[in-house]
Amino acid sequence: MGGISISNQPFAIVSSAIGVTGQEFDGIMGMAYPAEGTIGENAVVFSMYLAGELKLPIFTFWIEPISTGSDTGELILGGYDTTKFVGCITYVPVSVQRYWQFIADSITLSVGSKSTTIATSFTAGFGTGNAVAFVGPVVYVNNIYEILEAVFDPTIGLYAIDCQTKPLSTFPNISLTISGVPFVLTPPMYTLITGNSTSYTCHVLIIAADVPDGDTNIWIFGTYFMRHFYTIFDMQKNRIGIALSSLYSVVPTEPIPLPTNE
Repeated sequence: MGGISISNQPFAIVSSAIGVTGQEFDGIMGMAYPAEGTIGENAVVFSMYLAGELKLPIFTFWIEPISTGSDTGELILGGYDTTKFVGCITYVPVSVQRYWQFIADSITLSVGSKSTTIATSFTAGFGTGNAVAFVGPVVYVNNIYEILEAVFDPTIGLYAIDCQTKPLSTFPNISLTISGVPFVLTPPMYTLITGNSTSYTCHVLIIAADVPDGDTNIWIFGTYFMRHFYTIFDMQKNRIGIALSSLYSVVPTEPIPLPTNE
């Protein structure tokens, strides 16, 4: 991969899977710690490092904010791309060396000088397999829906907000604070606008789901969050880094056309 070859890397052959109906891909490359492996095997990136093929046992993600119709992003093994982020990197220790869990300080909704803290000191992680802004425990996300005055849309399975009579700019920013630093999603960053210029709907890409992780429920921040931030996963120092993406402020300016049955 990427011109690097390693030998004796364990992998599994899958004959059936649940939850991936209709999806086509060649496989899944796990990036978790050995404790999450079936027999304690190393992830590919760590195997490459142990074989002397990488300078550092780290990997990084950069995802372009607006889809161009094909997969547009960058995964680097063994280093990071300084052209893809701006400002300082904020680091947070890995709290459990299985998945890349960490303890977030808080998540807050704010409009102007008014702020509402939804949760504090909670377990979180980043998920490149989740095409949403984030997934959070039901009790907390229901509070967010209430603040947003969001209404469930059964046709798409997401909650929607009234962005036709109220500009998106009047809705709250959502701040995830990590190691004392707030990482902010503005309303266009956590909504999916579908329709056309005269008739459109703003769906909230926030999912209420209790995802157990030990004795608590984990928050998972997905690709719509990661589109605006550069993420670094460091196995050597057991830490995660996050910085503003070089394209942090880029958001869609036109609604996405609704699919047709043609």
